[in-house]
Amino acid sequence: YDPWATPEEVLHKYGITSKQQLSAEQYDAIVLTVAHKDFLDINLNSVKDEQSFAYDMNGVLEKMDVRL
Repeated sequence: YDPWATPEEVLHKYGITSKQQLSAEQYDAIVLTVAHKDFLDINLNSVKDEQSFAYDMNGVLEKMDVRL
């Protein structure tokens, strides 16, 4: 999920499928690769399951109230 990048751009550049809107699904893994302010406003607790883990490349989780 990245609201700033188009799915076509992400597919072309990285070869992965991306979404511009975060769905209400629960995820096993959350990888934060950018530190856009948009991500600070997300309640990650609402999209993770009990066994989720996160890989935070930019120290975003330090600024969020989330337990992964």
